[in-house]
Amino acid sequence: NGNIEQHGTAHEVYNNPKNLFTYSFLGQFNKFKALEQKKKIIPTLNYDRKDADLKKSLKTIFSRPYEIDIFKNNNKEGSLLECKIIHSRPMGLTVSLELESVHKEAIHAEITRDDFINNPHDDGDTIFIGLNKLCKSFALSPFVHLNKPCVNPAS
Repeated sequence: NGNIEQHGTAHEVYNNPKNLFTYSFLGQFNKFKALEQKKKIIPTLNYDRKDADLKKSLKTIFSRPYEIDIFKNNNKEGSLLECKIIHSRPMGLTVSLELESVHKEAIHAEITRDDFINNPHDDGDTIFIGLNKLCKSFALSPFVHLNKPCVNPAS
């Protein structure tokens, strides 16, 4: 539409996007559901998609591919999301992972080359993911930067 969405340095705009358009314009992202409890955003990677009351209380949050932690096994709470590695692609110092959740959702993750070498994964492997504490959380309606810590249910 020709409008300037946000002014600032690349660093400022990338780390503090004003809206979803700016966030999406500056790189890949994943969309998850989360609960807000006691001023913290708790990703609900494994929630009952048939529970209508729960679905109403969930907020939409976004994370960059490097804000995803990869695990070989689920944690004792079962709060990590089971995924299958569709394709892994080395990209210099990182490895890009195309994942598919058990709910058939596409997820993009990025890990360091060293992590990939020390914990090798093959295409087709089942892994579990969690969001690390660096993730930025946004509410979709209205679009507001919540500026609250994102709690990893795995920790």
